[in-house]
Amino acid sequence: MIASAHVAAGALVGVIATRAWSAGTAVCIAIAILLGLGSHMVMDAIPHSEYMFMSLDHAVQVAIVEAILACGIVWLVLRRRVGRESILPVVAGIVAAMLPDLQFVSQVTALPAATELSNAGDVFHILHANTKAPPNAGAIGELALAALLLFVAARFAWRRGEPTPIKAEATPS
Repeated sequence: MIASAHVAAGALVGVIATRAWSAGTAVCIAIAILLGLGSHMVMDAIPHSEYMFMSLDHAVQVAIVEAILACGIVWLVLRRRVGRESILPVVAGIVAAMLPDLQFVSQVTALPAATELSNAGDVFHILHANTKAPPNAGAIGELALAALLLFVAARFAWRRGEPTPIKAEATPS
């Protein structure tokens, strides 16, 4: 799955963790991390094309830039919708959703812990789809999924302490 889809999923699970559990920030962060890692595994089980039309070196560079841009878009969309208490769980969800793919970054860098990172990443990719989607359809589908996840995160997010938005009903006169 492309980086922006994992970023959007991480943002969504961070918002969900904040909204669904009011047990405190630490609990919300822990839940966001678990949901983020889980979202990565579930999304990678869906047939997708990733960056299969690029070399690994180029794909990692594109994915890093894409992840940074996706984080910027998430910030623009959610900055006025979530309160300060939601920032850490959203960031934790994004980091956790992206974490398993660090193994690919480690494969193209001279990090001393590259083998350990790669082995740890393999644990989260056990459900990875063996069937690949066609490159164009896969890329369009993955971008659409990222947009949908971000849309849902934006709709689900509201500041704590504020009532959820309710449509005004017309009253008969």
